[in-house]
Amino acid sequence: MTATKQKPNADHKLMHQYVQTAGTPNVTEWVGILSWGLQLRFSNEKQCVMAVDCVRFIERHNLQGLHKTAFKLMKGWIADVLVHAYSSHRPRMPPTKFLESVYKLWPLVLPKDEVETIKDLGKDAVKAHGDTVQCVVQSSVLGKALFAPLFRDIAAGMYEKDLEKELDKLLPTNKKITEESVLIAKASLHAFAEGHELLPSVCACRMATYYYRGVGLPRRTDEFAEDASLRVSFRWKTHAVEGKVLEEFWLESVVNFRPKPAVVPVVCKNLCKAAAVARTSCREKAEFEGELTSAVLKSLLVTKSYQLLQIDPEYGVELAILSAVSGDGSSERICQSAFDLLPTEQNPKTPESVMVSLEKLVHSNAFCLACATGQSKVKYI
Repeated sequence: MTATKQKPNADHKLMHQYVQTAGTPNVTEWVGILSWGLQLRFSNEKQCVMAVDCVRFIERHNLQGLHKTAFKLMKGWIADVLVHAYSSHRPRMPPTKFLESVYKLWPLVLPKDEVETIKDLGKDAVKAHGDTVQCVVQSSVLGKALFAPLFRDIAAGMYEKDLEKELDKLLPTNKKITEESVLIAKASLHAFAEGHELLPSVCACRMATYYYRGVGLPRRTDEFAEDASLRVSFRWKTHAVEGKVLEEFWLESVVNFRPKPAVVPVVCKNLCKAAAVARTSCREKAEFEGELTSAVLKSLLVTKSYQLLQIDPEYGVELAILSAVSGDGSSERICQSAFDLLPTEQNPKTPESVMVSLEKLVHSNAFCLACATGQSKVKYI
């Protein structure tokens, strides 16, 4: 055990030889090697390499099976060693490649079956395994370092889904929605969000998805409190329009919203006053510009949004609709409308009827208001 008597900043040659070649250690030797490993400083490149060798020694001699209590005490340190080995590698390794380079070591601190399930999946494919990714990310700091970027979008989706379920309870369809109930719902939803287990994995500044009349609309949010408030605004305005207490926003016909549901809660008229004024003002400002085009809507978004938010502090709902009609999302929407007109095996059509339908689409408000990218794509279909 001469090697274990060296201090970490001494020559590592003897220790390096020991952890690579030593046979099964006794209890005293285990204490020596583990104590020595815990003193290593990861900021020193040589000591970092030695720390990884210590982890290899632990795995090779089955500390996890022979001395479970000692291994439990060392598990956090092992994860820290592997995280530093991953983050200090230049150029940065892809997570899959790093896992292959330490294929015997990462199962010490990560759930093996779950990692095997997701490690080779792409960003889109992994979305179907949200619970598995969450399990890996929350299992140790290594899981977080490797898969947190992949989990961020998944976590946001799971988090937002839970907020929508909570909102169902806060604004049930069998109770009248008033100014007071909306304020209570905003405060309660924010409190629920702050206590959510996924909150550390969700970025406050992000493009969130909000639901208006059954359609998910993207809108940027910068704070969790703002996110909760917006979510409540989208919900009560949905109910107000479907209950005919608030007039439809003048561009709603361009977006394919759901039909009126069978049960709609009663919404207080006083709650809708500011929204009604702001919606009318927006339409008048657009009509003042003359011909309605995508450029006009974008101008409204840029130059008039502050004025409209002064009239109705919850005007973020209408701004999201404006963006959906004329922003980047309109490209996907108008292209999907065009593809829906094409013949399929289940729905055959003549070339003439398709051309007529496409011609109508090109001259529709939906096309004229879509962004230039979407218009160009449709013309090539």
